[in-house]
Amino acid sequence: MNTPSPVTDWENRSVKGDALAAPAVFAGHAEKVKELRARNEAWWASLPTEPTDALKAIKDTLHPDYDEYPAGFETLLHLSELMTLATAAYDADKGSRTHDALRWASEHLASSARQTAAELRKMSDVASKSLGQV
Repeated sequence: MNTPSPVTDWENRSVKGDALAAPAVFAGHAEKVKELRARNEAWWASLPTEPTDALKAIKDTLHPDYDEYPAGFETLLHLSELMTLATAAYDADKGSRTHDALRWASEHLASSARQTAAELRKMSDVASKSLGQV
C-alpha cells in the first residue's frame, strides 16, 4: 500500500524547486523552458552542415568585415595588456596581497588573451587552407 507523503525539501531542490512551485510559476517556467529549447533547436538548425559552408562560416566569424579577430576580442586583447601595464606601474599598494593578486590576475588575463589570439590565428589558417585560400 502506497501511503501519500509530502515532497521533501531535498526532492524539491533536486528538481530546482519545480515540485512545490505554485502552478502559475511552474507554468511560466515551463513556457520559458519551451521557448529556450525552441530557440536552441533553431540555432542548431541554422548552422551549416556541409564542410565547405562550415569552414566559410568559421572564417566569417573569425574575421568579421575582414578584421583580424572576432568582434570584441581585439578590445579584450588591448585592455588586458593595458591592465597589466597599469597594475605594474601602480605603486600605492605595491607588495600588498591585493596588489599582488591584481598583478597576478592581470598577467594571467593578458597571457590567456595572447594564447587565445594565437589559437584563433591557427583556426583561421586551417580554415583558409581547407578552403584553398592560401
